[in-house]
Amino acid sequence: MDGLELEFTEETLMPEGESTRGRLIALQQHGIHIAVDDFGTGYSNLARLRQIPATSLKIDQSFVRTLAHNPQDAILVRTITTMARDLGLPGGRRGRRDARDPRRRAGAGL
Repeated sequence: MDGLELEFTEETLMPEGESTRGRLIALQQHGIHIAVDDFGTGYSNLARLRQIPATSLKIDQSFVRTLAHNPQDAILVRTITTMARDLGLPGGRRGRRDARDPRRRAGAGL
């Protein structure tokens, strides 16, 4: 992705409604990318998520850190990654290392 990307946590984006949406759209009109950061630990309101004009979704590192040891977190990360992709939101993962990382081998779609 080229250009500036601003990351906002769920808590920052979710409660404000249309005023927040309007501000985010204005930022995007200036070429700024919007990322929902730390997804999964805040509001995680899926109805609201689809209204946010975000360009990427970043899963909270608390899920990613434990992928190799916690099958439930692997399922959650895989599900969130699939959802983000299907919504057109490339997913970033906090705490991700590289392809040799055991978390990748755990089948979480990273």
